[in-house]
Amino acid sequence: MSKSKFIDAAVAVAVVASAIWAFPGFAEDVKRYTSADQLQPPCTIVSIDAYWDGGTKAGRIVDSVGGVLEFCLDGRLEGAASAGLSEQGRMQPRSFYVGGAYPTDLGTRELVVGGDEERKLIDVITAWVEEEVPLVKFDSVRAAYRDCRNSQQRESVVRQNGLSESQARALLVESVIIRRERF
Repeated sequence: MSKSKFIDAAVAVAVVASAIWAFPGFAEDVKRYTSADQLQPPCTIVSIDAYWDGGTKAGRIVDSVGGVLEFCLDGRLEGAASAGLSEQGRMQPRSFYVGGAYPTDLGTRELVVGGDEERKLIDVITAWVEEEVPLVKFDSVRAAYRDCRNSQQRESVVRQNGLSESQARALLVESVIIRRERF
């Protein structure tokens, strides 16, 4: 990097830092929610990620007024062990968390499995998925995506059906969040 480019970059960083210092609310303009009950539909899921700790899924929802709710579905290996088996021998549902992208993030709170707030979160997610890939129109695509066993197969379904990035994200969300299946 040339000396003049380095100086230009340093000046740009100084200007941004000064603006944040001079206007403390500047970086805080986004409404950060701590509860699914705060969401104002319609909402959009703008990101979905997975951690390789056993499969914790993290997402970010933006609502109709620009508020943001981070959430995650616990997939930690110790979470799987503590969830245990139901009386019927099936794995118990894993917990959703809101307020952060990982269960142990500061300010992240566990939702009661089957509780009102969990139902609200699932309803918001489900409504967005149905908006992006309506069951009436995409039933066979949704079924084919659910049958995929790896990311290459998922990418193939998306490509063969000419789906947008948002529609592909909706299929992933349906598979791993709503159905609580493995990535």
